[in-house]
Amino acid sequence: QMKRVCVDGPVFDGAAIYAK
Repeated sequence: QMKRVCVDGPVFDGAAIYAK
C-alpha cells in the first residue's frame, strides 16, 4: 500500500513522511 500511495504523487508528500 505504501508503494501505491508513493506512486500516486500528491500523496507522496505525506506518505513519504509516514513511510520513513
